[in-house]
Amino acid sequence: MITSVGEMLFQKTLDFAWCHLAVGTNQLREVLPKIKNRDLSMVAEFVILLRDRIQTKEVNWLAWEDPFIYARNPQQLKQEREESEQETRKRLAYMIPMLQLLYQNERGELNGHYRVGAFN
Repeated sequence: MITSVGEMLFQKTLDFAWCHLAVGTNQLREVLPKIKNRDLSMVAEFVILLRDRIQTKEVNWLAWEDPFIYARNPQQLKQEREESEQETRKRLAYMIPMLQLLYQNERGELNGHYRVGAFN
């Protein structure tokens, strides 16, 4: 959902998952002073700030990484997670704050740090 909203706002596909975001030291020096959140939603801040320089590679991490780590059948693990109330709550806990950041960014409510202006 976050990726879809990001596509609408930025006209490009950006992944907002923490597990495969690699940020170089120079980029960290540049953006860390601008990061306001201290929870998982800081990943959305990184992506917003670096959106023009992020290089993406399409990889379905859930199709191989978690099944490999947990030694589980990928389809079965995916189905269990999609049907799990606990998993849904976990995802909403980080997704809602990230969506809020995207919304605030679009409205120009983040002190001018991030504004991209896709819907100005």
